[in-house]
Amino acid sequence: MKKVFLAFAVTLLSFFCIGNAYALEKTIKVVSPNGAETYYIGTTNKIKWTTLGGIDMVNIFLESENGSSATIATNVAASQNSYDWKINANSLSGKYKIMIVDSLTGNSTGSTMVIVDKSDNYFNIAVPSIQVLSPNGGETLTIGKTHNIKWKAKGIDKIDIGLNVGNATIVLAKNIPAKNGSFIWRIENNADFLNGKRIFIMDSANAVIENKITNDESDKDFTIVRPAGKIKVISPNGGETFTFGKTHSIKWNSTGIDKVDINLEFETGGGINIASNLSASLGNYSWLVNTVGATAKHKIIISESIPAGTAASNVYDKSDSFFKIVSPSLQVLSPNGGETLIAGKTYKVKWSSTGIDKINISLQCDVGGFNGIDIASKVKASLGSYTWKVNTDSLASCKVKISDPDNVNNSDISDNSFNIIRSSIKITSPNGGETLTVGNTYDIKWISAGVEKVNITLQYKDGNIAGSTTIAKNISAASSNVYSWKVKGIKTYKNYKIMVSDSNKSSTNDTSDDYFSIVSSSTAKTIKVILPNGGENLVIGNTYDIRWSSTGVDKVNISLQCITDGNVAKIISIANNVSASISSYAWAINNIDPLTKCTIRVLDASGADVGDASDDYFNILKITTAINGACGSANDTKVSVYPTSGLCSSGIICSIESLNNCNAEGLRHIISGFLANRINWTCMGINSGTDAKCAAVKG
Repeated sequence: MKKVFLAFAVTLLSFFCIGNAYALEKTIKVVSPNGAETYYIGTTNKIKWTTLGGIDMVNIFLESENGSSATIATNVAASQNSYDWKINANSLSGKYKIMIVDSLTGNSTGSTMVIVDKSDNYFNIAVPSIQVLSPNGGETLTIGKTHNIKWKAKGIDKIDIGLNVGNATIVLAKNIPAKNGSFIWRIENNADFLNGKRIFIMDSANAVIENKITNDESDKDFTIVRPAGKIKVISPNGGETFTFGKTHSIKWNSTGIDKVDINLEFETGGGINIASNLSASLGNYSWLVNTVGATAKHKIIISESIPAGTAASNVYDKSDSFFKIVSPSLQVLSPNGGETLIAGKTYKVKWSSTGIDKINISLQCDVGGFNGIDIASKVKASLGSYTWKVNTDSLASCKVKISDPDNVNNSDISDNSFNIIRSSIKITSPNGGETLTVGNTYDIKWISAGVEKVNITLQYKDGNIAGSTTIAKNISAASSNVYSWKVKGIKTYKNYKIMVSDSNKSSTNDTSDDYFSIVSSSTAKTIKVILPNGGENLVIGNTYDIRWSSTGVDKVNISLQCITDGNVAKIISIANNVSASISSYAWAINNIDPLTKCTIRVLDASGADVGDASDDYFNILKITTAINGACGSANDTKVSVYPTSGLCSSGIICSIESLNNCNAEGLRHIISGFLANRINWTCMGINSGTDAKCAAVKG
């Protein structure tokens, strides 16, 4: 510090002159610094004073302990009572007093006394200082952790903090208020930090005091190390199945780790990177599975992420076992084609799936103008089935489609078409024209679709009298579609109809096409069809007996009725006005196409409501190959009565006496008695096939 000395020869004499009136009126009092303070070089401090007696200006001096003085300021307005004094960097440390002098008297302007005051005691001017307290040597610091850097500073406003790493310094913080005394330092995962030895703190102002910048560093070296971190893979950890194209969560726990890398390891060796430099504290990563080799087995490896140029870390973990990555798949199981669904009923839509979270279900039909119907959306694929109530009209050529709502390319549809129909009932007997007798039992028959149970009602009308009575309720419609009804407790009217209705939906019903009659047993005309009566297979080109029994009937009309596709009755006349008493008619089946669900109807030719039909359906077939007749197990046996089984193993059974009385299903013509203790029959060939002569012996 450059010293400036000023002699105050004249003014010093005036300090000892008292009694002058002018001096008593004007006074100066130094307030601060007034002794014992410590000020630091380079800092700015307040010099304070008070005045009396109308002093206009003052001069301010710095007086050293050895008596030398230096001017701080001149002609300062006394009324300010303070002055901001910056202690120059070239100042010397030591003990000093402040002296304040009236500018007028202190400059010998003719006054008889110098007006002056100085600090009562010496104060100190000191060199600014910084002292690093922590870390100060010997400590072990850990990357990823925090350390409280501490210091003491005197005469410093702000500081910069750095880390000495050999021949270089890494700046950690700048312009930190020195008065704070501490700074929380998070030790980053920086490769250079591992070479850090000491903390360096310096004056942010870079002020040169006594030929140097104020600074300090740790007394000894400390050590920075990596943490003893841990990583644990939580998921996938083995056994899971992930789906290609889907997003799955990779989860982990970690301690002492800042960043992590995630890699996929292949069972066959090698692997790929999934993500790098993720914050370990996240513990979760959403992974879009888009790797190749979608059917291979894999493991997840999570390792500590190390900056470039840093020593490798051996902190990692991987899945305990392999997991699978599969391609998503869907397959419709039901309905898958060929079914007939009933509108209003409930069905199960079934499927199998792999790697699909949720599915949409829709109905697709190959019908003009039909754009599809949504059945359900976002159904859990893992359920494997959905209960579907079919709320549509009749539709043909339909399929069920299931699809992944997240990827419409993942879908499947029924292999083949199915149909949807409305529930229906069609009465086949009694359907009009019949005459039923009180006390007898008759079959009420119908054809139904989509009906589980039916109610059967008898409706009647006679002049102005009309009504109905219940015959049966909740009859199963799924088995034989027939109900055996004993007619009793019924009045003998001519106008009756049967109604069959769905027990669960009465609007689904059918009524006999026309009226039938119910008569008393004492006045009844009756006809009963005997052959064919159901179950036979008749062959086109052959002749068969139509047989019946009757009472009170003169002549009959004979017709064939068959049910065609769509439940339509096809009626073919066979013969009219046949004498009822002969009870038989030889029917040559010619000029007719094959038919199924057929019955023979024998009706009173007089127009009375009397008649009957085969109890069950028979079929009319066309056979184009020759079939030879062959005797059955009854041939060459001893019998006491005419055998009724085991007659022919193939061909048509005929009596030897009347070759016209033949049929294709079994023995229908019974021979009266035995001929020469033998019973003879013929098994006729079909389509020019050979005949077989058969016999049994009476014994």
